[in-house]
Formats: sequence, structure tokens, C-alpha cells
Amino acid sequence: MCKQRVRDHESATLATPNERRQAFIGHALTFVLVIGGLAMLNLATSPHYPWFLWPLFGWGIGLAKQGLGVVQAQTAAGRGLTLDGLGGEPRPGRPREEQRPETPDPAARPWPDLE
Repeated sequence: MCKQRVRDHESATLATPNERRQAFIGHALTFVLVIGGLAMLNLATSPHYPWFLWPLFGWGIGLAKQGLGVVQAQTAAGRGLTLDGLGGEPRPGRPREEQRPETPDPAARPWPDLE
């Protein structure tokens, strides 16, 4: 079971920008429907206190973070960059040569080794 979670996490981090965008749209629609339902329930039962704002703000923060991730993924994909930082593996389908520039020869460094 734990291995399945690891695989799910790995596949989520390797999602294409289009898949991330589609997931975000699905989450945004769910957000609108659930918060809308909570707002109607709130106004029908206790209109003097707008408690639906608490889940709106809490869930909205997570949704905004996911939205920023989608924008960053699309920006990085447009520039041909990886999304996993400087030392990560390349995205599937791209050769390693296109991901990082060639490492310079250690003997050609202009500074001495500090080991």
C-alpha cells in the first residue's frame, strides 16, 4: 500500500503542465460548488454569522497555491526547463543532454581545490 502511494506521488510530480491545468480546473469547480453550497446552507440556517468564509479562506489558500504551481509549470514548459530543481532527473521523453549543460572539466577550473 505504501509503495502505491509513492508511485502516485511520483506520477503527480511528473505530470505534464496540461495535466496539472486540468486537475486545477477540476479542483476549482469542486471549490466553487462546495463553497456555494456551504454559503447557501449558512445563509439558510444562521445568516447572522458568515461561517462559510472560514472554509473559503482555508481551501482558497490551497487552491491558490495549486494555481501558482500550474502557472509555474506552464512557464517552465514554455522555456524547456524541468520542474524538479537544479539537480533533478529530466522529464520523460527528453534526453539528458537537453536538460543540463555539460559539466566543465575539473582540471580547467581557475581556482585550486580546497579539499
